[in-house]
Amino acid sequence: MHPLIITATPNICWLKSEVDYPRTPEAIAEEAALCQQNGATILHTHAEGKWAETIAAVRTKCDIIVQCGMSSLPIPERMEVYENKADMISIILNHHD
Repeated sequence: MHPLIITATPNICWLKSEVDYPRTPEAIAEEAALCQQNGATILHTHAEGKWAETIAAVRTKCDIIVQCGMSSLPIPERMEVYENKADMISIILNHHD
């Protein structure tokens, strides 16, 4: 069997507004723990301005790799993620700034 890395993205809240995606740090952390229990290695999340709280909440629930999706954020707004040491970030280099 070849190694497999599963990235879970449980809260892409802009795709379907009628879906009840996890939005609070606590709800995202609970979902992260469930994702890890079901084989995910990486959590790709959008914390809607609550990066520090979300990263901390996830770390208390499980040891999944935290990847913060921030491609649409201006550089100054990305600092909270950098300062709270997310394991990974995703950005689009030519998106803006």
